[in-house]
Amino acid sequence: MKKTVILLILLLTALSAQGQTALRQLESIAGRQVGDYSHPVSEASYAGDSFEQAGYNLGAALAQGLFAGIDRLFEKIREKIQENRAKKEAARAQGYTYRANATKYTRTSNYKLKDVKPVNAGKTLPVECGKAGGYSVYAKYDKKGNPKYGIKDSAGKKWVYKPVSEGINIVGLHGATVTKDGKTGIIDPVTGKMVEQMEYDKYRAFCYPDSPSNMIIGLGKTASDGRETTWLLYRPDADGNYVTDGKEYADVKFFEDGTGQKIMYMEKGGHVGLMNGKGESVLPPVFDGLANLNYTVDNVAYYQAKVRSESGYELKGVVDETGRSIIPCAFDEVDAKSFGSYGIKVESEGKQGVYDVEGYPILPPGFDKVELDHFYDGQKHRAFYRGYTTDPDGNRISILTDTHGNPLTEFVAGIASPQLIKDQAEWLEEYRI
Repeated sequence: MKKTVILLILLLTALSAQGQTALRQLESIAGRQVGDYSHPVSEASYAGDSFEQAGYNLGAALAQGLFAGIDRLFEKIREKIQENRAKKEAARAQGYTYRANATKYTRTSNYKLKDVKPVNAGKTLPVECGKAGGYSVYAKYDKKGNPKYGIKDSAGKKWVYKPVSEGINIVGLHGATVTKDGKTGIIDPVTGKMVEQMEYDKYRAFCYPDSPSNMIIGLGKTASDGRETTWLLYRPDADGNYVTDGKEYADVKFFEDGTGQKIMYMEKGGHVGLMNGKGESVLPPVFDGLANLNYTVDNVAYYQAKVRSESGYELKGVVDETGRSIIPCAFDEVDAKSFGSYGIKVESEGKQGVYDVEGYPILPPGFDKVELDHFYDGQKHRAFYRGYTTDPDGNRISILTDTHGNPLTEFVAGIASPQLIKDQAEWLEEYRI
């Protein structure tokens, strides 16, 4: 408010100075003071009075504009004061203190009714996993509005774990991750007792909303040089209490592959394996890399697998979540998306081929390029494969097969004619969009 008054005084001073200067200029031109003109100029006056009268009118107009501007300025100040007063009254009714120059509201010291409230547990976990037998995460706010988190009983009256942490996620019947001063550990949300000390700087977890007992927690501790993180996995035992077998992992990744929750893990030696949401082994740690293809067949998820040859060369293939090898790890590249549900493209030493989704070879990897094509025969869209290669003389030739690998044509020069393709329509499968 003080700044506003000072600025107002300076503005009035400046405007007054400008007005005085304008009046002095008029007086200099007219040869007398502007204030001397208190009556109309008669027609008998000398010709110079017309000029003086014009100067008087200009001065009067300038003075009127000056005072009108001052009135508008004062009106805006009054409106701003009334607006701030209304905001203060509204904030006081809500138990807050309003500050005109602040970016947020601040809680007052006498704010008692809502300084403790329940919150959803975790930003990355389902809401259903935010409770354990009625025990819920609550936030308690200080006078500045900063929260600390704790756990209350099912009635919401008694603190099971006092509000001293920066974050809590209840992830199972007897497991909750707690973060304090940048470190994370595990407590039992029912008893509030510590399960694992707050010595870890990373954690990852997931749960099934309908079965929190299947929850698995990963805690990671980073080395002092920041180069390596060691992970432990905690699983619920028969009584729901979280325990670890002490086995250390180089990395763990929790995700959904389209058929359920999975845990991809890397052992200290660098080999990668896969667990299901209950911690049971799905794929043994014999791979040098695994990647979810976001691709399922008969509700079974497919993964790209990598292994290294004796010479250290990386080779790729496809396995499913049951452990079945779909395509052997013998190729430079594997593409499970380009052909959709028809097949999987492979490439080796610059040559392409196709396997169907069950793992049977359709076209061997000996073509410069393989395409999935289709056309409309007047009734249905028909699908087929086209493989390009070159003959011994260097001429480009192509062959057509149906989507099961049955040849439709012999090798023909260039691209097979549309009529040749349509002649095979009755043998082609309907195109599945």
